Amino acid sequence: MGRTSTLLLSAAATVLAGTVPAFAAWQPQKPIELVATAGPGGGTDNLARAVQNIVTKYKLTEQPIVVVNKGGGSGAEGYVYGKASAGDPYKVIFGTSNAWQQPLVSKVAFNYTDLTPIAAMAQDEFLLWVKQDAPY
Repeated sequence: MGRTSTLLLSAAATVLAGTVPAFAAWQPQKPIELVATAGPGGGTDNLARAVQNIVTKYKLTEQPIVVVNKGGGSGAEGYVYGKASAGDPYKVIFGTSNAWQQPLVSKVAFNYTDLTPIAAMAQDEFLLWVKQDAPY
């Protein structure tokens, strides 16, 4: 198993373990929703789908894992949905640093204190691109 697969398998296990309090024999009784705070095809969506694929491939649960995209308002739609789902162990929100940035710069219906981080799953660099022959 490659390094990426091992990392994603570990991440998938972390997601499932972090969705509920620690009970030795607990198993989900209904589908688990992975909420991507971005549209289909973006990095957040791709990571949620990679976790979905690994959980399914390695049969970490018998319940289906469903990826739901709620990317409106730069992900605010997904975070508000997560806030409204507080205490629901069947919903896991996949987001980025905008979870804490948005409430600082925008009027959104959530605050980062409404959310509980359970795992840092990826490092994302922000790059600024210019034309190769640009004078700056």
